[in-house]
Amino acid sequence: MKKLLLFIVMLVLPMAVFARAKTGCDYSLVSRLKKYASNVNVIYDYRIENNEAIFSVTFNNIVSEIYIHDEITGANYYFENTNNGELVINDIKNIKKLKYKVLSRNGECNDELLLTHYITLPVYNKYSTDPLCEGLENYKLCYTFLDTDISYDEFKQKIEEYKKEKPAEKEEEKKKISEKSNWDKFLDFMVKYGIYIVAIIAILITILSIRRSRKNQFDFKL
Repeated sequence: MKKLLLFIVMLVLPMAVFARAKTGCDYSLVSRLKKYASNVNVIYDYRIENNEAIFSVTFNNIVSEIYIHDEITGANYYFENTNNGELVINDIKNIKKLKYKVLSRNGECNDELLLTHYITLPVYNKYSTDPLCEGLENYKLCYTFLDTDISYDEFKQKIEEYKKEKPAEKEEEKKKISEKSNWDKFLDFMVKYGIYIVAIIAILITILSIRRSRKNQFDFKL
């Protein structure tokens, strides 16, 4: 049985290699196409409409020998759909994960998978524009993007709890700022007058040394 399987593999493998070589889709061509695919840059942007995030995905450096396949919608985008190699896919919403394949459009290697782009979109926080978030933009539940599924009642409760905690945090922050301010004042004073203080100390030490030296000499004479 093993010998039979080995025989089948040895028979099929050369045929597959020959079929690929016959079509002209050799490894040097695939390597060139993959280089085109690796040059494709992908970025995303968003806008907010009716308290909803609507995304757009932009591809750059698309050439005529490759095309983009959207795994979510099944749509294909070719060089003819671009503006000098730039493709913009608009109005993407209610989707967290995107998947785009870069495929060959070369007749000899047609539909050969060259590269896959995975994009994870941030989740828009519908509470970020709520009036309760005014002045609390740095609070986590008021971030523009946040993956949370809490109810509005829970959101209100957490905002109220945060507002109660905030005065204590402010006092602590003021204390730290005051301490830092005092330290800064001391450093400024030392920068301005430090050299004079050092000079005065040096003069006093010199005077004391001279006096002590004279006293010792006087005691010795006696």
